[in-house]
Amino acid sequence: EKQANSLRRQAAKTRRFVALQDEFRVLLRQLFAAEGKHLAAAIEDLSAQLSGAVKNVEECSLAVTAQEESVRQATQLARDAEESLAEIRRKHSEAALERDRVERERRYQSEQIEEFRNRISNLKRELDAAAERMELASSEKERLEREEAAEGEQADASRMLLAEAEKSYSELVEEVRGIEAELEAERAELMRHTAAIERLGEVERQLNHNLERLAERAKGLEIEEDRAKKAHDEHVLEVERLVAEITSEREKLAQFEKEKEALAADVAAARETLALSEQEFAAAEGEMLRAKNRLETLEELEDRRAVYSPEIQRLFSQRAEIGVEPLGVLADFLNVAESAETAVESLFGPYLQSVIVISAEEAAKIAEWSRSREAGRVAILIAPGIEPLGTKTPKADSSDILSALGVEGRLADILREAFPRESSATIVDDLSSVTAKEGIVVGRNGDILIGGSLYISGVRAEGEEGDSLLAFKRELVTLAERVDELARTADRAKQKAQNDRSVLAEVEEKTVDLQSLVIKVERHLIALELEEKTARHEIERADRHRKVVEAEIEQTAKESAETQGRIDEALSNRRSAESLLGEVRTKIEGVNLRLSTARQNAEIENATLNDRRTLAATSSERRRAVQSALKRIENEQKELELRSSTLTRELEEAEKRLIEVGESLETTESRIAGMGTEIEAEGSELNAAIAAVTSARENADAASGLLAERNRAAGEAMNERAAIEVRSAEASTRLENIRENCAQDLHCSLDELVASESIAEDFELDYARGRAEELRERLDGFGAINMLAVEELAEAEERLLFLSSQRQDIIESIASAEEALREIKTRSRERFVKAFEAINSNFKEFFSELFGGGSGEMTLLESDDVLEAGIEVVAQPPGKRLQNILLLSGGEKAMTAIALVMAIFKYRPSPFCLLDEVDAPLDEANVGRFVNKIAEMAEKTQFIVITHNKRTMEAARALYGVTMQEAGVSKVVSVRFE
Repeated sequence: EKQANSLRRQAAKTRRFVALQDEFRVLLRQLFAAEGKHLAAAIEDLSAQLSGAVKNVEECSLAVTAQEESVRQATQLARDAEESLAEIRRKHSEAALERDRVERERRYQSEQIEEFRNRISNLKRELDAAAERMELASSEKERLEREEAAEGEQADASRMLLAEAEKSYSELVEEVRGIEAELEAERAELMRHTAAIERLGEVERQLNHNLERLAERAKGLEIEEDRAKKAHDEHVLEVERLVAEITSEREKLAQFEKEKEALAADVAAARETLALSEQEFAAAEGEMLRAKNRLETLEELEDRRAVYSPEIQRLFSQRAEIGVEPLGVLADFLNVAESAETAVESLFGPYLQSVIVISAEEAAKIAEWSRSREAGRVAILIAPGIEPLGTKTPKADSSDILSALGVEGRLADILREAFPRESSATIVDDLSSVTAKEGIVVGRNGDILIGGSLYISGVRAEGEEGDSLLAFKRELVTLAERVDELARTADRAKQKAQNDRSVLAEVEEKTVDLQSLVIKVERHLIALELEEKTARHEIERADRHRKVVEAEIEQTAKESAETQGRIDEALSNRRSAESLLGEVRTKIEGVNLRLSTARQNAEIENATLNDRRTLAATSSERRRAVQSALKRIENEQKELELRSSTLTRELEEAEKRLIEVGESLETTESRIAGMGTEIEAEGSELNAAIAAVTSARENADAASGLLAERNRAAGEAMNERAAIEVRSAEASTRLENIRENCAQDLHCSLDELVASESIAEDFELDYARGRAEELRERLDGFGAINMLAVEELAEAEERLLFLSSQRQDIIESIASAEEALREIKTRSRERFVKAFEAINSNFKEFFSELFGGGSGEMTLLESDDVLEAGIEVVAQPPGKRLQNILLLSGGEKAMTAIALVMAIFKYRPSPFCLLDEVDAPLDEANVGRFVNKIAEMAEKTQFIVITHNKRTMEAARALYGVTMQEAGVSKVVSVRFE
């Protein structure tokens, strides 16, 4: 639909573009011809002006050349004078610099003489100070040499005393270490005897415990022997009972198999009947949906006026803007028989789409809107008070046109007034039999004969506006009736299919019930056979058990005698170790006393050693201080001697330099006295050179001024020539551009256009240029133009009609799928609630049985949809309060989970159920309840239990174990209890 609307806009845009383009081409022809003539005349006039300007430029150029030579000579003379002046000034500058340098040298030499005199005075004072310091250093050195000799004698004596003290202390330390080693050896012996006593005591206690355990084991084996004998007798009686019960169950199973075969035949017949009913329902429903989709598509086309011409569609879409509310079109108020549709459409043609209004004011508004919007021609019929479609039943075989239209009363009168020629027409079956010479005769095939001389025949082109409008209206009415009839047929087929489905469900339910009985009997029979095998196996196991118990009793008595002998031996060894332990403790006490005395002596000697070490260190430190001071004095004497010799050399050099600078100063002062005469001669020479330069510059400036005047005159002449050349070039360029634009836009040469076009005297070139530019901008503003928009529009409208029908079909399919999904969810909720209630009831029952009381149930967590709600399990074991399953103990959680699994399997049994160590957290009593409940449910489900519990293994009919006879090699071993 968007594409069709877009193409309608493109077609209107294309028509406007073509009209503007034609106007633009006419204007361009006149504009190009006028500009061509104007520019040709302008170019000829500019050529004459250019010749005069060239002659004037040549005369000015000769005058400028002569004056330039005069200016060059004057300028050269001025340049020579300036160079001479510059040379004189350079020489004078060099002489001034030399005089200044001599003056600075005189001042510098005077300053040097004063500095040398000050330096000589300072050097003499420093020599006197150095001699005084050397005398003080000599006396200090003699005093330090005497102190160093005395400190050396005292340090030697301290070292001798320290050596004697260290030797005595070392001897005492060695004595202490020997006693400590002896003490450690005795302590190790003590620890060894203590550990032996503790180890022997532990062995004695362990052996006594083993002896008690063997006594308890012997007592238990005697009880186990009695229980094995009793179990053997019970299993013999159980085998006899099971054999009789197995025979009875086999007879019952044979009877159920016969009934099952009869029900299978009934199920097959019911399924065949249901399949036929569902096929009939599917066919009826499919036909009804197709008709319904077609009806909705036609209604949508009618609502959007898609079958009408674009003018009518646009009018109805903008009726609010126009300010009118049309009653419809003429075809909406006709009730034409199918056999007369072609004749009526041929006769009335596009007038079937005449817009019906109730007043002339509304007709005027529509006419004004059509003209202002260029919406095309619209037929408007003023018909107040008319009745809607179907007021009169049409006569299919009538020759009167108004009877064929199915109209009467006010509408018939209006049609006679508005269409007098068409209302007088006669409908016939075949025009070949008509002999009348006056009036209009219309054949039912659409051919028209007017006045016996004008014959109109043929068929409409496919897709022509107004094609089959009456057929569309008729189909819209008849299709609604057909949809209602098909809906009733589909409902009847659906009801029949539901009845057949109920019959099939009833028969299948009976079959399922019977199958459940068969399965129950088969499982019971298998269970009885397994129980028989188990009982026979238990008899053999009881015999083996009794023999094993007797062998274990004999082995226990032998182990008890051996254990008593080992207890006596351990008691004797412990007593010997206690005697040796007392002797070692006495030795350790004596060694500790000796060690204490030796440590006291060593501490006394260590104090003496520390005192002598302190004295020796003090003497050594004083001696090092005296030696350091002596070395410092010696270094200071050497530095003073070196400083004295250096000052003496500097003093001699300063006195020599003072004499040299005095002689140089006398020479410089004699040169300064002769510089006054040189300055006066340089001033006279400089003034003469400046006067010569001034005269030469004045002559050059006068010549330059005259040259500037002549250059200005020559420049004006050249500018005038250049301006004429520019105007001529612009005119030529514009003329060439017009030639190119003419060839590009009009595809003809400018010369031909100028010769062929006649320009009016009042033709305004500027206005024509502005109008052409305006038209060009409007054409450029159109953007991309689809020149095939009209043809594409017809194809798009046909495609739109097809896609609208397809879209409606898809919408219906989506609605049907959503309805099916809602039904599925509804049934799922019903089945979920039913299953939840049944499983919850089973869970309560199993919980009470497994726990021996208490209560447990499942509740749905709050949710808008039960399919998305969570499930919470609450349990109350006997003697406890009601609580969440997460707060129960491990065994209680396991029992609750087992109850839930059994509740689910009771509601919907499965052929197999695998339980992995679910009895691990259960005690003996709960294992018994678990095993009994598994045995009850084994009628409908075969349980595979992974377990390590003996009680669970005893209840099984078959055992499968995995053993590793060799490293890395596993083997499955199976045992069936016969």
